[in-house]
Amino acid sequence: MSNLPLLGSVDGSSHYDATSIRSSDDGPTLPRDDIDRSIVEKRLLRKLDLRVAFLVVVYIMNIMDRTNI
Repeated sequence: MSNLPLLGSVDGSSHYDATSIRSSDDGPTLPRDDIDRSIVEKRLLRKLDLRVAFLVVVYIMNIMDRTNI
């Protein structure tokens, strides 16, 4: 799992400037105007839903295996 921030460090500039000085070297920063928060939230929720669904399936299979022993 990555320790990078979800939206990156956002500054008030209107475009990405590769020559600008950044406090950390985590990757490119995105301008505030280009980030659509609803899209980021949907992607995050979809990722979490898939992981939780996988864990539920593994748990159900575990219970079925215990009852068959």
